[in-house]
Amino acid sequence: MIYDRIENLERYKGLPDIYEGLVFLKNATAETEKGKHLININVVANVSEVSTAETNPLDFEAHKEHLDIHFPLNGEERILVCPVENLEQYSEYNAETDAVFYRNPGAKTVEITVGNGYFAVLFPNDGHEPLLCAGKPEKMKKIVIKVKI
Repeated sequence: MIYDRIENLERYKGLPDIYEGLVFLKNATAETEKGKHLININVVANVSEVSTAETNPLDFEAHKEHLDIHFPLNGEERILVCPVENLEQYSEYNAETDAVFYRNPGAKTVEITVGNGYFAVLFPNDGHEPLLCAGKPEKMKKIVIKVKI
């Protein structure tokens, strides 16, 4: 996992696909259109309107073919992160969506808050439970960058 401020994106020039995704995030505005934006052959930005909540009914998710960069354009979102080997898998891997889901049977997690300039890069071994409210539930415009690895 990488947790940093978007203003520090130059630190990631040595990771070209991640860097290109971060450049997209830095240049995104509230007017950035919803939907998929192809950044390069390995990098896609998914812009959506979402709502945070007290809990996420899907619990933790992880991916095998991509890493995620999470970045709300407005508001804040809490994400719980835990190594997948400490979680209990409850779904089969879906290659079409590149997702597998897990429950947390009491494993220790790290809680981060993204938004207001903070982003998180989540690698395939980082089980993550996104869309949790940081305070009260809110609607937000969010970008998730998918980087093929």
